[in-house]
Amino acid sequence: HVRAEFPLETSKAHRILESVLGLRSSQLAIPRHVKVDAVWALVNAVSTRLAALEFVDEQRAGLRVTGRARPPVPPTSEEDLDRCQQIMRQGLARDQHVGDVFAPSAFNFMRFLQGHAVGQHAGSVAKLTKLFSAAHTWGPGSDGWHRYDQTWLAVDEKNVFGRTVKENGRILWRVGDTGTAHAN
Repeated sequence: HVRAEFPLETSKAHRILESVLGLRSSQLAIPRHVKVDAVWALVNAVSTRLAALEFVDEQRAGLRVTGRARPPVPPTSEEDLDRCQQIMRQGLARDQHVGDVFAPSAFNFMRFLQGHAVGQHAGSVAKLTKLFSAAHTWGPGSDGWHRYDQTWLAVDEKNVFGRTVKENGRILWRVGDTGTAHAN
């Protein structure tokens, strides 16, 4: 059972799935095959070392970047990397509209690695910069699985009209074995 093997208290992967699949709107709007594919992608994810970043101005789409992967390092095999890349390409090609609504950061990251391979734009430089920037505020939510997620409050500040007035990064830096998060 997933809750026994991957408890919400310690499993970021479980919290990621809950954040997308646990939403009432996603339960109603996301087709079953997309949910299955999301779990399959998470299970098959591999570490990817980058050899190069290729920047291009894609005119109306703006400044974009593609990451070129290096060969995998054991225990990841070429077969593992190929499988992961194929899952990303299939998701981008088949489910881009659902992904852009319910998992925009994940789909932008997949475009960074595989967008051009399926005839789409590369990843947005602005969105990837935010994704990899240090958060200036963070912390857990107050209830449910949110109380276990230190990144729950690492969000942009918005005004009453829903416009972003202060962007917030998404990365928490941890120092040594203390587990204390810092953003510098």
